[in-house]
Amino acid sequence: MWKAEEREHSRALARFLDAYAHATGVEIPPRQPTPVPKVSWYEAALAHVGGPFGTVVAAAHMTWGAANELLTMNGYRLLAEQCDHPILAELLRRIAAQEARHYSFYVLQAEWRLTASRLARVAIPRLMAGSWTPVGVGDGYKTAGEFGRVVDVLVRCPDSQRIIDRMDRRFSALPGLEHLRIYRHTAAAA
Repeated sequence: MWKAEEREHSRALARFLDAYAHATGVEIPPRQPTPVPKVSWYEAALAHVGGPFGTVVAAAHMTWGAANELLTMNGYRLLAEQCDHPILAELLRRIAAQEARHYSFYVLQAEWRLTASRLARVAIPRLMAGSWTPVGVGDGYKTAGEFGRVVDVLVRCPDSQRIIDRMDRRFSALPGLEHLRIYRHTAAAA
């Protein structure tokens, strides 16, 4: 369901951009490939791993997903506040509402899994601090430069520092992640 909704977000934004380009004559940059709504063989294989390692893999997947959904939800909300187009703002708010539902699922799963596994609480903070990147960056969807431009726009918002701090507080409330500040680090690095 998540991948299907993400695909529809991409399609809805593409339809808006096409209509906007047609109405204004503004040239829109080439489209990025739309994510395929299918589970990869790698994800399917990881889902079948068992024992303590499987528990950590599942906890890491849910924690990583929660981090990305929280960032995405807040990014769409900030873009909706900053854009000067009422239809685009409404589209972005609707997408943010779906991202909030995705975040709720991932964060609840992450909390359960981190609570249940001491090994996950030890391993995942190191994993997140050392290798977390926002979804799509480097996966053929967004270059680091493209992501940097998006972050640059978002951090110019008067409330952006407060929002980044709130995101870090929410995320670091997960068991074992008390000292992580991945959003502050990501904004500074971008």
